[in-house]
Amino acid sequence: MAEPNDIEQVTEVVKSIPEFVDAIGNIIQTPSGFIITTIVLLWLVLNRDFSKIFNLIERKETKRLEKLELYLSQESTADSSCLAVIKKQRNTYYFKVATRIYAEKTLRNSLISLHDRTSHNINWTTIRRAQPYLDLNSNNEVFVRDKTWNEKLGFYYNIFIAGMFSLIAVGCILLLVFSPVANFLNVVKLIGSAIALGVFALFILAQNFPVYAARKIAEEIKIEQSEQSEPIEA
Repeated sequence: MAEPNDIEQVTEVVKSIPEFVDAIGNIIQTPSGFIITTIVLLWLVLNRDFSKIFNLIERKETKRLEKLELYLSQESTADSSCLAVIKKQRNTYYFKVATRIYAEKTLRNSLISLHDRTSHNINWTTIRRAQPYLDLNSNNEVFVRDKTWNEKLGFYYNIFIAGMFSLIAVGCILLLVFSPVANFLNVVKLIGSAIALGVFALFILAQNFPVYAARKIAEEIKIEQSEQSEPIEA
């Protein structure tokens, strides 16, 4: 059975909740309080610990690799054709770990060649982002394919929608800052809407990263080809 002191403490805590909520409401109704509260909320969201999920995925991949290595260590009893396949899979796995790109031997060698030639401006992150627009020609050289009509439309559509979300988010903030009377519930709604719209806008703009990466690679390839076509002076 709970002690009287414990019950009194719980009662005091419950009674203090409305006062705490009112205090927070008064703070965020001022521009400076709103900015500070928004920063704190963003800090709490960005500092969430998602390492357990990534560790679980990493352990699964590690066990898979251990099985491959164990099979490769038994060459005397392993099937030769299976050994060849597993060696390729192992190389593909390590390449993916290093670059976050899944690529079989032919594509992998072509991507490595592209990176070696353009590494002064192009890194593996750019190549990974541009993958949807990369292809190989008859000589197994990487080139940037032309975008389809739907892809071009999608690019400008993403910019338009992200711009609309951003404008609405700014409108929510301005409405909150300049509103003469704002209760706690409305403040929370406006803050939540502004943050959500801002996140959505960034997410939509991120869908265009592959296009920008492909443009950058195409420019580097064009520069390289123009340099190769220039006549060598005697």
